[in-house]
Amino acid sequence: MENKLIIIGYISNRKCYLNIPERDAIQRYIQSENISETEFELSDLYKIECIYFDDEFTVYDIWE
Repeated sequence: MENKLIIIGYISNRKCYLNIPERDAIQRYIQSENISETEFELSDLYKIECIYFDDEFTVYDIWE
């Protein structure tokens, strides 16, 4: 099964969402960071990346 990991945020402060639609991940991120959708959309600070993988991938670092 292919998994989809959506990574949203800025360097050193990113959140990851597994196997949910991108729009849902964005809404959850906006809510968790207490920012407006307009602020999110207009800012160059927030990056969105998607990684597709089967059951493993390599990371530099990871924490809870």
